[in-house]
Amino acid sequence: MTPAQRRAVQHSFLFDGTPLTPAVLALLETCPQREYARGEEIFSPERFTRAAGVLLAGQAQVVKRHGVVLNTLGPSDCFGVASLYTEDVRYVSTVLAARTTRVLFLDAAALEELFRLDGAIGMRYIRFLSDRIRFLNRKVDAFTSASPEDRLVAWLLERARGPAVEIPAGYSALARDLGIGRTSLYRCLAALEEEGLIRRADREITLLDRSRLQAR
Repeated sequence: MTPAQRRAVQHSFLFDGTPLTPAVLALLETCPQREYARGEEIFSPERFTRAAGVLLAGQAQVVKRHGVVLNTLGPSDCFGVASLYTEDVRYVSTVLAARTTRVLFLDAAALEELFRLDGAIGMRYIRFLSDRIRFLNRKVDAFTSASPEDRLVAWLLERARGPAVEIPAGYSALARDLGIGRTSLYRCLAALEEEGLIRRADREITLLDRSRLQAR
């Protein structure tokens, strides 16, 4: 691996910025890498590898139905972690390369050897999965709320990377994703704009007062 690739792995959740030992580096050198062109599918519900992917370079998007972008990944970010030890034959989403992207794949044998070499790596893995469970529980709580406005606010806060949130598949798809009608969605958007909490322009929503939104 190049120095930049080693830094990307070192700052993934598995290592949390701690130096990579010679034994760990030797193991990582045996793990496969693959480069993907922009728009190329990395994982899909039907086609995926039972391995955790670590982005070494580039950018990828995690996409759900209707083209809704759940997350944008950069160097050091990981995907496929929760599906590594499951018997499920389908992956939970689609991961697409947003530009030329290189990924390091760690299968179960490689991860288990990392756990043996350094027990702290195993604890970080458990902590990561625990945080995902807490995140999903919060999401379930938000999306089972009786208020469509609360669902919208939770959706916006979850996807905010900075002040703006992109609506890549349009507002009809967003309404379906939230489980509400288009009229209800536009009514909620208008109410939040009137309160000075958001500003809407085409397919982008700017969060004007994140602290008040979080308080809701």
